[in-house]
Amino acid sequence: MKAADNTVRRGTVAVDAARWAMWAWVVVNVVIVEALFLGAGEGKNGVLTVARFFGLHAALLMLCQLLLVARLPWLDRRIGTDRLTVWHRWVGFLLLWTVLTHATLVVLGYATLDDASMGATFVALGGVPASLLGMLAAALVVLVGAISTRAVRRRLRYEVWHGLHLLLYVALGLAFVHQLQERRPSPPPRSPWPTGGSCGCSPSARCSRGGS
Repeated sequence: MKAADNTVRRGTVAVDAARWAMWAWVVVNVVIVEALFLGAGEGKNGVLTVARFFGLHAALLMLCQLLLVARLPWLDRRIGTDRLTVWHRWVGFLLLWTVLTHATLVVLGYATLDDASMGATFVALGGVPASLLGMLAAALVVLVGAISTRAVRRRLRYEVWHGLHLLLYVALGLAFVHQLQERRPSPPPRSPWPTGGSCGCSPSARCSRGGS
């Protein structure tokens, strides 16, 4: 009886240790993200500052997603694959809305700055390599989010669903390069329409880097 109690006690301690380790990892990374956000200063306007906030936290959520599905034996044995999968699903939908918010605010911020329409601004930003990478990463996140809804998932074979789900790794790579490119100056692209007296230059060209 005592042996059984000791086994249960050790199991409980192991589960608690795994949860504390995960929360410690999350807290450390949140502190790093907040430091990066505060250290970057304000954007070209308030909208772009908020857009940067959501962009940095979207990157953090991506890392959380990878941790939850990494199939780490130490976590799987202590927390359980089923519970990690549930957490992965909820974090995934939070990531989807965070990415959509970031993208919308970036376009709105530059459109406001250039006094241009959001459509023209979106096309102009697509001409900037760094922004284009971010758009591709966001599109993949939206695709993975769409196929993860129950209505769509039920219609797909598991192999197809799982293969498409792995696109999240591609999105993470694109997002990482996107963040690196955002910190480098690039030649000003041309917008297909003149906007707000900018003589055809894209909003991102006139605002330089660091707005998103």
